[in-house]
Amino acid sequence: MASEDSISELQSPTSFPKFPNLPLELRDDIMSYYVPGPRMIEIVQRNVPATSTELAASHLALLQSSIGCFNAPPVLLSVNRESRALVKRKYRLVFENVLVHPVYIDFKVDVLACFSTTVWTTFVTVAQMTGVAQIEFDPVRNLALPAPTSTYDSRALVCTAIQAAMDFPRLKKLLVIEPRMYWAKTAPTSVTSLDRQELRDLVTLHRQMIFCGVDRGKYWEASEVEIVTEGVMRPRYPDH
Repeated sequence: MASEDSISELQSPTSFPKFPNLPLELRDDIMSYYVPGPRMIEIVQRNVPATSTELAASHLALLQSSIGCFNAPPVLLSVNRESRALVKRKYRLVFENVLVHPVYIDFKVDVLACFSTTVWTTFVTVAQMTGVAQIEFDPVRNLALPAPTSTYDSRALVCTAIQAAMDFPRLKKLLVIEPRMYWAKTAPTSVTSLDRQELRDLVTLHRQMIFCGVDRGKYWEASEVEIVTEGVMRPRYPDH
């Protein structure tokens, strides 16, 4: 019969005492398995007391306190020096002057998201007021925004895509979050005829996009636009 000491040894947590002796590249590969996959970095509204003297200090402070992002930082930041260095190679701490709690983002895979037009407007306003919009918006490659209208409107959708391309010059993918009954008033035909004024508007928008591309440099390209529901979006991009 096995002794109590041997049983307790078998039941003790598994350890890897030789891990520090492995080559650095191998240690990085092992730790990479604990780096989270694509996440949704969601900007949300915060519930704050309206009578706070701190909020009354300035309009900017009031706006900053009304929005937030509650994504937890990657756990590898708290393990050791090597894991922290690995995280800092992949992630960037951003929006320190915009949000009460700044957030780590991997711009290659994470999606900056907001499901409220009002909250998004506040977020952009604070970024512009603090002067960080151009610096911290430029690296964003994946963005999720609420649909500009309650029902499908092609012109409004194009305007949203162009504005996003202008605000986020390296944007690769724009996810438009459709509300309920978004397609309720859409005609049951795959071909929609445009009148003369609508054609002029679309040509004007196209020219704006082209000029935006020229101004942003030779590597600029139009971003992909996908219309999805919030129910599809959240499982695809968890917040942790």
